[in-house]
Amino acid sequence: MRNLWYKFKEDMVANIVAFVIVMVLSIVSFCLLFFLKGPRNLLGACDACLLATAIPFAALSFYLLNRFGMFDTVGYGFSYFVGMFRFHPQKKYKDLIEYREIKYTSRHKTAYYLPFSLALIITALALVVVYILYRVQFPH
Repeated sequence: MRNLWYKFKEDMVANIVAFVIVMVLSIVSFCLLFFLKGPRNLLGACDACLLATAIPFAALSFYLLNRFGMFDTVGYGFSYFVGMFRFHPQKKYKDLIEYREIKYTSRHKTAYYLPFSLALIITALALVVVYILYRVQFPH
């Protein structure tokens, strides 16, 4: 736990900015869906909370996929494609394996997933509370 806190403290500003951006996007999406579409009751709040929870879940998922190198092949293909249109094409990397090794060594080893995880926990708790209130008010 202490090691995780030190990783978070290393880039405190970046972590706080990431958390604020994800939470603002979640709150804005909740407000847009709740106030501009559908009924303004607990069912509408459940729908809006589900979208607000999906945003930090998607951000965390894409961050982890990127961190584990799942998009390296796409990045290599894009750089190879752009390089074909240059007058004097030069290949920076011999092949995909070399590209992945270079990207792996340059990838950050910080705990940027913490703000996304915290935002996901907060929005998921809000979703659970609103759903429980809905089920209490309208039992089947």
